[in-house]
Amino acid sequence: MKKIYSFLLVVAAFIAFAPNMRAQTITDVCGNGTPLVFPNAEDNPLVIKKNVGLRKDISEPVNGKYWLKLEAFATGSAVATTSSVPSDIILLLDTSSSMTESYNGSTRIAELRKAVAKFAGSIYENAVASKEAASDYPGNRIAIITYNRTASLVTSRWVTMTGDPATDNSLIHPDASAPNGYAGSLITTISEIGTGSGTRPDRALRYAIEQLLDGSHASKREGANLTVLLFTDGYPTDEVGSNLGEPLQGRNKFDLAFANNTLHYASKVKQQYSARLYTVGLISTPGANTGADLRRNYYRVLQMMEWVSSNWPKSQWETNPDPEVEGYNLGFDVDRTFNSTSSTQVYTGDDVPAPFRNAWTVNSDNSITLDNFDFGDASDVKDSNGNLIDFSTIVNDDTSFDDIFQSIASQSGGSAATTLSESSQAVDVVSSSFVLPENTQPSDIKVFTARCTTVVANGDAYTYSFDTEILAKNNDYEYDDYQIVNNEKVYVGKKDIDALISVSLSDDGKEVSVTGFDYADNWVGPVKNTSGQITGAQGHKVIIMIPIETNPDAVGGIDVDTNGPGSGIKDDTGTLLVTFDSPELSLPVNIHINTTGLAVGESAKYTIRRKSDVMDDWEYVTTVFVTHHKGEGDSDPIVKIKGLPSGHKVAGVDHEYDYKIEQDEWGWTYTLKSVTGTGAATTENPSGTPVSFSADADILTSNFLVNPIIFNNEKDTNIAPKVRYAESKATNTFGSGEKAGDKYDDSKKNNKASRTIYTVTPPSSGGSGE
Repeated sequence: MKKIYSFLLVVAAFIAFAPNMRAQTITDVCGNGTPLVFPNAEDNPLVIKKNVGLRKDISEPVNGKYWLKLEAFATGSAVATTSSVPSDIILLLDTSSSMTESYNGSTRIAELRKAVAKFAGSIYENAVASKEAASDYPGNRIAIITYNRTASLVTSRWVTMTGDPATDNSLIHPDASAPNGYAGSLITTISEIGTGSGTRPDRALRYAIEQLLDGSHASKREGANLTVLLFTDGYPTDEVGSNLGEPLQGRNKFDLAFANNTLHYASKVKQQYSARLYTVGLISTPGANTGADLRRNYYRVLQMMEWVSSNWPKSQWETNPDPEVEGYNLGFDVDRTFNSTSSTQVYTGDDVPAPFRNAWTVNSDNSITLDNFDFGDASDVKDSNGNLIDFSTIVNDDTSFDDIFQSIASQSGGSAATTLSESSQAVDVVSSSFVLPENTQPSDIKVFTARCTTVVANGDAYTYSFDTEILAKNNDYEYDDYQIVNNEKVYVGKKDIDALISVSLSDDGKEVSVTGFDYADNWVGPVKNTSGQITGAQGHKVIIMIPIETNPDAVGGIDVDTNGPGSGIKDDTGTLLVTFDSPELSLPVNIHINTTGLAVGESAKYTIRRKSDVMDDWEYVTTVFVTHHKGEGDSDPIVKIKGLPSGHKVAGVDHEYDYKIEQDEWGWTYTLKSVTGTGAATTENPSGTPVSFSADADILTSNFLVNPIIFNNEKDTNIAPKVRYAESKATNTFGSGEKAGDKYDDSKKNNKASRTIYTVTPPSSGGSGE
């Protein structure tokens, strides 16, 4: 009995300690039992970017190897996060005289003003939210063009909503007492929109191009989403009036010249400026007793709105479909008004050839055939729910403008809905100053998870605490799964947190990618009761440990980045959503000097200096020679200086060293042409691609990320050949025509006081030592 009891105690002890035996921590796995030290952790605090928590640290070296520690998790209570991209939005509003007609107990123009005011408010609110998520958010821009038979800007070209309520207050701000919920100068401008005669959407689109997208005073903003919304309540017409000696056009007339031009300018807006073009048409459906002409024109306008919109992003009207037909082109003047009427009650201009007048054919099934019109591919743009976006909307007299405009605002307000799930990627691109250890495999990248234990409110933000990191990837770590019901946790069993986690390396070994951690399912945040009090915490973060070593060929220096461009979290579409802030290290300085243009036996001399402790003074470090030795063929000589200190302490203060390389005159007929090397990653040089410096520039090692630094030399034909001793370890020997033994000895080989310098004139036939 005692034996059985003892056995049960052993089993119980084994079970009790089994989770700890499986749950390997970072210390166990990466430190081999010794805790890793992250000395700069306090300088790299947890940051929240666009609803994603991020942190990246680098450990002190262990046996010459560092560990990068990447942490990431989704915050909030929703699956979706948002990627804030600024938007430029142009509203093209039909203000023809028919807009004064009654509509929903008011008038069309009054309802349009209210809808536009709320639309502008939505764009403003989006800018505010984006500014809160990213302090450097540049803001959204909006412009409003009204058109009837002419087009005009009612805003002062682009109006920028900075997203800062204090700055935008005079422009636009929420106001519960206002009819449309907003007040400010922009709302006042919208409320004063008037009406006139005619409907010329072609002029509105052309005016937008000239005044907002292609002008010297204003242009499309790079890096911003461009949205254009075209609203109309009728057919393309130009109601000039009898006072000009022309017939007064009725509302049932459809002008082909203006329709063709509308398609032409819409094509330019969509393709040349990459705009999303929405069309909204308030077009009444013809009744049963409506005449055939009006029914034909109804289907024409439906098709025109469809083709103009981004439902067909690459559609275009060919400007010269048949060059053999004289005058068969789109070169007519869009400012010319109609002066004739076709037999089917369709207005055209005299300068529009007959084939264009007959091109808009209404078929028996009410479809439209338009000759010489290239549809292109249909749009495949989807909303956040995966549904195709319909860019063209036709409404009737009982439809609310608000619903339509607000729907478009949510799609174009500057925030693209994204989802973080198990398909999302955590990516780290190792900077050029580091490398993965030789023969690194995906299994050498260690992935951990940690449970959020506490969430504390800190003003409008939260402070998060996490449990010990537990090794994932073994498919044996389970946690208590739960659902939130009425703001309370309801436990529903156990769940594997890492069943899908996968690690991959790029072919060049510079990029590490981790997928399979479900950010949405493991979102981190507080659990609150019905009174709004925090009662607990939920969620997990993922921790990725990457071993790296210093690149022996990197320049090194003070504050070397550990990130290469593109390190961060990618959403489900593969788009980089947020980037990791890069921890920095100070590394020894390595200088590799590669010299071109030297013939065999020739040398170049370089002096290395570094910034001294005294401001603006450079102290001597060493002199090096780069010599093209015999037997090297055409290869360019290189010299390597390794392990120079990147700084030292002066009276307890860290003093940074910057090194300067000077090429000295050494007596030959070669002159420095330029210096090239791999520069730092900047806005102008995003990948650290090769850069050049002029011959008289200060060549600082801090300007380079990767060695060698190449000095390109070329012969100066304006200087007569000179002969001096080599100033190098090798000797210079002249070519044919010289007596054996005529050579110039090395200045380091011979004592300077007793050195003999020979005077020999090179043969006119030339030699290897000009």
